[in-house]
Amino acid sequence: MKSEFRLEISLSSKNINKDLSKMVKHVKRTRNSKLEKFLNKFRRIYNEVKELFKTQLEKCQNTSLPNYKSFEKAFDLSDDRIIVEADKNVGYVCLYKTDLLDQYTKINIQQYFGAVNITENWYLANIMNFINDAKVNLPKELSKIVLNKDFIWNEQTSEIGVLRLQPKVLKLKAINNQNIKNLTSRGIKSSMKDPIKIIQKVLDKIFNHLLFHIEETFQSQFGMLSPSVTGVNEAMERIKNSKTGLWGRSIELEGDFSDLYSNCNKNLLTECVEKACCYAKLHESTFKYIKLLIDNIMTHSYFKEPTGLFKTLKGFSMGDCSAARGSEIILRIYEIKMFANLARKNLLKNLLRFLRFRDDVSIHITGTDLELFQAMQIIGSGPREVLSAHGSFRTKTRTNDIYSKTNASKTKLLNKYTKETTKGFIGVT
Repeated sequence: MKSEFRLEISLSSKNINKDLSKMVKHVKRTRNSKLEKFLNKFRRIYNEVKELFKTQLEKCQNTSLPNYKSFEKAFDLSDDRIIVEADKNVGYVCLYKTDLLDQYTKINIQQYFGAVNITENWYLANIMNFINDAKVNLPKELSKIVLNKDFIWNEQTSEIGVLRLQPKVLKLKAINNQNIKNLTSRGIKSSMKDPIKIIQKVLDKIFNHLLFHIEETFQSQFGMLSPSVTGVNEAMERIKNSKTGLWGRSIELEGDFSDLYSNCNKNLLTECVEKACCYAKLHESTFKYIKLLIDNIMTHSYFKEPTGLFKTLKGFSMGDCSAARGSEIILRIYEIKMFANLARKNLLKNLLRFLRFRDDVSIHITGTDLELFQAMQIIGSGPREVLSAHGSFRTKTRTNDIYSKTNASKTKLLNKYTKETTKGFIGVT
């Protein structure tokens, strides 16, 4: 339209009607009646289709998403049963209330939750005092990263969040009451009105600043991007640019950290943040300030359950917006140590691919048997605190030995070595 009718106005998806009105006014001045009719017809058809789509969408929502109240009428629930929302948005689950309480007991053990003897008013008063102190004592070095308005609590009411459970029914082989012992649930904590969100958001900003300096340090030391990728698109691009080794001379490793956030170690996080503060050239007093914030979110994360108040005893709490970047700091600091060890033994050339998105790792190593073993030993070694007991590695050996009877002993040795050397940095399950 620009080239044919010399219209400088472009259509945007957000303001189609507004832009069409501008076009019609412009065309009227040029006295192009044919184009004016076309634009008016286009606008009319667009609005008709838009309204029709909205009407159909509302009908779909009304028919396909019944709420729990309609199910309660259909089930004619007795006092000992309850209907709760299932995991993965698959619908609702009817449970005995005693079975739901058992699910709370299970998740308390699995996620390291412990009962506490405090009152809600005591917590809210003390957390607000802590927020005020954090605002007053903000170090100058962080004043451009964290602003005064970040400490303002705008909610009219404050309360401790509630832990809701969503049963993972899709993981059951059969959905019935006899199979209830195999049921697990996902915990969802509603923390929108908990003032500790302010400290978590402040830490998230600080962690983001530290991650920039960690990445800068990694690139200056090794002349390449760190393994961490920001999303699927970046991962695909980096995979396309990487190569794979020859059959018989390469190994593919896929790693995964299960329960990455809930298994995060507070002392290890503090240690890694201290190292990151050195990379960012922050003063020791600034690190101590950040440490106090970390201690706060990891020590005073409370929530309500049917049987009382509980707290997170280990790791980040559910709904903590700083959890992703906090865990990222730990993994990136140890990746710097890992790559330093690989460089020391001249094994970086054998690492054709090392990518990680959050808790998923993809590695491709090539080289001689000795180089493969040494590289896997370094990748598979590290402190136990790096969530090692809860990680897993799946290995795919690109070796002809698997298909060769004469070299069966070598395959056995490789598989044995794989199991032995991946119990450190990422444990085998």
